[in-house]
Amino acid sequence: MNLGDSIIGGWNYIEALPLYSVILSILGFLAAVGGAIRLVNAVREWFDKKHARMLAEKMSENLGLGSLTAEEVAAACKNYIEPNCTQVDPSDDDDLRNVVALAPLFRTIDEHFALGGEKRHVILLADSGMGKTTFCLNYYAREMKKKKSVRRDIVIVPLGRGDGIEQLKKIQDRRNAVLFLDAFDEDPEAAEDHKDRLFKLMSAASGFRNIVLTCRSQFFSKDEDVPKGSGIVYAAPRRAGIPREFPLHKLFLAPLNASQIDIFLRKHFPRTRITNWGKRREARKLVDAIPELSVRPMLLELLPDLVRDRKVIDQLFGLYRYLVAQWLKRERDWIEEDDLLRISIEIAVVTFLRQKRGEGDRIEPSYLDEVSSNFHRPLETWKLKSRSLLNRDIEGMYKFAHRSVMEYLFLVAAIEGDPRCFGVEWTDLMKDLFVSWGNIKTKESEVRALQIFSFDLTETALFPLASPLRQPQRVSLSDCRGFLKNENISIRHSRKIPVAWRNIKLHVNIVSDDGKTKSYEVQDPTHGLVWLVNDVSQQRDGALRALYRDVYLAPGSEVASEVRNGSQMTGLVKRLPSIEELLMLWESEPYLEEVHGLAHVFDPDELYWLGDSGDSGPYLCSFSKVSVEQPYMKLVASRIDGSGRCVHLYEFQNRYAIVGKVQYRAMCVFVFEPVSSIT
Repeated sequence: MNLGDSIIGGWNYIEALPLYSVILSILGFLAAVGGAIRLVNAVREWFDKKHARMLAEKMSENLGLGSLTAEEVAAACKNYIEPNCTQVDPSDDDDLRNVVALAPLFRTIDEHFALGGEKRHVILLADSGMGKTTFCLNYYAREMKKKKSVRRDIVIVPLGRGDGIEQLKKIQDRRNAVLFLDAFDEDPEAAEDHKDRLFKLMSAASGFRNIVLTCRSQFFSKDEDVPKGSGIVYAAPRRAGIPREFPLHKLFLAPLNASQIDIFLRKHFPRTRITNWGKRREARKLVDAIPELSVRPMLLELLPDLVRDRKVIDQLFGLYRYLVAQWLKRERDWIEEDDLLRISIEIAVVTFLRQKRGEGDRIEPSYLDEVSSNFHRPLETWKLKSRSLLNRDIEGMYKFAHRSVMEYLFLVAAIEGDPRCFGVEWTDLMKDLFVSWGNIKTKESEVRALQIFSFDLTETALFPLASPLRQPQRVSLSDCRGFLKNENISIRHSRKIPVAWRNIKLHVNIVSDDGKTKSYEVQDPTHGLVWLVNDVSQQRDGALRALYRDVYLAPGSEVASEVRNGSQMTGLVKRLPSIEELLMLWESEPYLEEVHGLAHVFDPDELYWLGDSGDSGPYLCSFSKVSVEQPYMKLVASRIDGSGRCVHLYEFQNRYAIVGKVQYRAMCVFVFEPVSSIT
């Protein structure tokens, strides 16, 4: 018997075994199940696309979002995760994942609609990319699935085109209809006078059963600017105490919570596939590392691609760069990636400037051709695919699929030095992206950032750039130790602002100089703080040096500042700094000494008061190499930087800072503040 016959015989023997038959049956069954799953998914996708086309057509008929294509509607409705809402602005929290939500958004809106009366009108606020338009689309889609007898008539009017009032005039049947006025912040006239524009829009919308107005929360500079009244006056008699106009109830979209993120991961990485188990773990790590993945659902859609491509991204700027890079790859069979990027950056700058001038957010095809002709070849036909970042509406005009993408590309132009970008006010997202870019440390970015800070940035309203630092208050010992360990004191929405950025914007004015004692005013635009620093390090006369020591100034007992920088000032007070404020100035001390010629910001031979206090008494600090040992002071913690500079924190062991029946005196660095900012 030759080798071939032996192999055939062995194979026949294996085939005769019962186990072999079982294995074949199992494999056949699994293959059939896999094929069935693929078939079901294909059928489901076909139905989803068909439903999206129907929705898009229906919206266009009802003067809804006719500028959106069926593909965009399908993308908005696919794998949608219903968010929660809150009555408190989440952007006030540095880490938006800590926001406690009020209730599911759809249920809350339903309850407002059901109550009617004073609850008829709602303003829904959220940051860019958090899903305001997607909510409108999905609420509409949900209503379309209901029986006709219980279905609400929904009308969605996008305000970015500037023709919202004209669109509203065409709608006749209003009594039982619900109106969504989407993207008030993108309305060209709202940028000029939001109060007047809102009044005109709501007047044109009177007669609708309910109205929901969506808007970017940063569109209003402060909470008091958010409109409280709808402008629509009660027609029926009012009860005592009821205002003349219908109120505009305020709701904020909340970031997705852990369970909602888990639902998203289950949809994209089902456990039925073993390879997805590890991908889920990687996806969760990314969500933990980048807060914006849970804050902005648009970016969350990138998560599956990030995991599959094994991308390590920990910055918001990097997420948008990846998003744009993926788009450029999808379009590269008809246009060079760099050409499309350059054209898109130009369109982003022009579009943003147009919106600032009140000219809407659409770009004419003729302008697109004009921009394209400046590159390798003119583009007679744009062949944009699905999931595109540039969309063509039903009128043939072009716009960015999402405003946040436009703002990212605008910032890219600013980083490249486009002078047009420094003559307009930047949005909150642009500032976040700018700081995020600064945290992607490269030699080129560090040099470029310092060049940008040398420009006149007044019109950008970039400053104050940092989130407000905590003001003085009662602080526990454990918190004090945590403050000294924290190296990310100066932040913007949980993202560190490089010390070099802060330093280059510091400005110093000499208030007084007698040759041995100098007083400086240090202006810090990054935090919006102004400091008064007394440098007595060259003063050897103990009696004269003692004149600059002061008693503890408790919070709430701030001193009116009669003179500042040699000029009579009103409406200003000076107070002691919090621990974080003082540490921030301490970090900049070497720069102030080297560049601005200060001998010392903090004298190593002196103790300095802090505005904070503990259970036993107020806090002080020293800056010598060795901590101070005095019977009435308790050392809390110390910190040493990379160059060996030290700061030591003490708690005074007397609540009233009295030693031997005399109030203790120490040096002070003061913070100037407007009277209105003291709480």
